[in-house]
Amino acid sequence: MPSASYQRTVQSELSSILYQDTVLVVDDSSTNLVLLCDLLDSHNYQVAVAQDGKTAIEQAEEILPSLILLDVMMPGIDGFETCKRLKASPKTKHIPVLFMTALSDSVNKVHGLDLGAVDYITKPFDHAETLARINVHLSLRKAQTSLIQKEKMAALGQLAAGIAHEINNPVNFIHGNLRPAQDYSESLLSLISLYQQHTNPPSVVSDYATDIELPFIQKDLVELFGSMASGTERISDIVEALKTFSCLDESDYKEADLHVGLNSALALLQHRLRAQPERPEIQLLKSYDSLPPLQCYASKLNDVFLNLITNAIDAMDEKCRHLLPAQRLSMPLVLTIETSVCDGQIVIKIADSGVGIPKEIHHQIFDQFFTTKPVGKGMGLGLAISLAVVSEDHSGQLTFRSEVGEGSEFTIKLPIESS
Repeated sequence: MPSASYQRTVQSELSSILYQDTVLVVDDSSTNLVLLCDLLDSHNYQVAVAQDGKTAIEQAEEILPSLILLDVMMPGIDGFETCKRLKASPKTKHIPVLFMTALSDSVNKVHGLDLGAVDYITKPFDHAETLARINVHLSLRKAQTSLIQKEKMAALGQLAAGIAHEINNPVNFIHGNLRPAQDYSESLLSLISLYQQHTNPPSVVSDYATDIELPFIQKDLVELFGSMASGTERISDIVEALKTFSCLDESDYKEADLHVGLNSALALLQHRLRAQPERPEIQLLKSYDSLPPLQCYASKLNDVFLNLITNAIDAMDEKCRHLLPAQRLSMPLVLTIETSVCDGQIVIKIADSGVGIPKEIHHQIFDQFFTTKPVGKGMGLGLAISLAVVSEDHSGQLTFRSEVGEGSEFTIKLPIESS
C-alpha cells in the first residue's frame, strides 16, 4: 500500500492539474497568441484567448481567469478601454491585468497603471521575464486574498467570542431566575384558588376576575414560563455554538472533536433550516460514526463546515426559487451529514438535494473569485479557502460530486495520523 506521504504527493499533483491558474491572453496577432499559449501551456497554465477587446470582456466574465495578458494596440476597443471596462465590472475588477506592448514611453505606462493594470510586459517577449511577472502577480493575488479572508475570519471569530461573552452572563441570570419565578407564581395562583374555595368574594372582585379572564391566566402563566425557559435554553445553545465556532480560550492547533464543530455550525444555521415563505422546512439527517479526536486547527475546520453547510442550504433555496409555489410546498429538501473512519482517515460528507452544479463549471468551483451567486451574495472565496484549509493545513482532501437537479455532495478526508 502506498505511504501516506506518497498519497499526499499524488493528491497535490492532481490538485495542481485540476485547479490550474487560467490566463486569458488578448492579442490581435495570431503569432503572439501561439507563442504565449505554447509558453504558458508548457508551464501548466490553462490558457484562454481573445483577439479583440469585446471578446476579451465576454471571456473574462464567463471564465473569470486568474490573470489577463492584454495587448494595448488592437482594432476596435483598444487595450486601455478594455482594461477600463474590466475594472468597472464587479465580476472582473479583481482580476490582475498585465499590459503587453511594444510602446516604451512612460506616458502610456502611467495611463495603463492609472486604469488599474498591475504591470507591463514589453514586446518582443522574453520568456523568463514573462513567466516571472506572471508568477509574481498570481502569487501576490493569492497571498492578498488569503490574508483578507484570514483577517475577516479572525474578526468574525473575535466578534463571535465577544458576543458570546457579553450574552452569556445575562442569559444565565435570566434562565437561573425563571424557575424560582415560576414557583412563586404557582404559589400565588394556588393561594388565589384557596381564597376562591373558602371565601365569597364581593361582586367587585368577581367582576374584575371575569374582566381579566382569571381562569385563562391561571392556565397560561405556567405555560408562559415554560416557553421563556425554552427560549433562554435556545439562546444558551447559540452562545455555546458561538464559543465553539470561535474556539474561545483555545490554542490554534489542538486535539478536537469534529462532531462538536459540526454541531456548532448547525446550531448557528438552525434558523435557515426552518420553513421559509418561499420553501418548506429542510430535513436534517445526521449519521455520526464514532470518531477519534483529531489534532487540527479546529477554528479553521469550523469555518469549512459552516461554509459547506451554508452552500448546501443556498443550493436548496435556489432550487425552490425556480419552482411554482405549489411545487415548492411538496419539494423534499434534505441536508445529510455523515461521518466515518476509513483507511486511517476521518471522512465527513455534507450532501444536499439542491439545484446541483453544471458539469461545465465543475473544474472552476474551487477557483478564487469564482461564484455562481448573484453580485453581493458571495465573493467566490469560500470553497477556495476551504480547499486550502483541508489540503494545505491538514494534508487532507476536499472533493465533490454533483448532478444538476439532484444536488451535491462534498467529501472531506482528514488523515488521523499526521506525519
